[in-house]
Amino acid sequence: MNIFSKKVKKYTLFSLLVFSIFTAMGFIFSYLRPDQSALFFEELSEEFSFIHDFDSFLTFLFIFFNNSVKIFIGMILGVFFGIFPLFFLMVNGLVLGLVMGHTFPQVGIPGLLIMLAPHGIFELPALFIGAGLGINVGVTTYEEVKKGNLTTEKLFKEIKKLTFPSEIRKAYLSALEIFFKVVLPLLFIAAIIETILIFYLL
Repeated sequence: MNIFSKKVKKYTLFSLLVFSIFTAMGFIFSYLRPDQSALFFEELSEEFSFIHDFDSFLTFLFIFFNNSVKIFIGMILGVFFGIFPLFFLMVNGLVLGLVMGHTFPQVGIPGLLIMLAPHGIFELPALFIGAGLGINVGVTTYEEVKKGNLTTEKLFKEIKKLTFPSEIRKAYLSALEIFFKVVLPLLFIAAIIETILIFYLL
């Protein structure tokens, strides 16, 4: 049985499009403002410098749980009309674009492809699927409001009580199933590959 509905597939592709646009924007900004890009890259490196004190197992755990929690929260908060997963895509796209733009002069296209490979094969698809699931919940919520089945005031009350109308509940249950069956395994594999690259190949 295919657990991906047509809507989820559509919003996953839409997530890919949004992410790609903002990645391109980050890359262009980095090319036009190399000094600011270098400053951002230094700050980003300092922010995650504590990882150097981890052994390989702790690094794996950090990568896996950091990515899993962020994608899960973005998906769950999709009920607010899909705003949070979209914002998450935009920010991550910009960051990736800035990092790519900063490293491109040193490594060129082959280096970028090698750098992106472990992310692009497993981690990024997990991100797009998770965001697509969150957007699907948001669109379902919007449709319920538009039909008059739900008001924004009632929505916030339902969120506080963690009770939702049946259509939103169905979207959430579908999202949780796909998250645990597809997204988490992808992130697990991605974390293993990235840990191996950090400790044994770089």
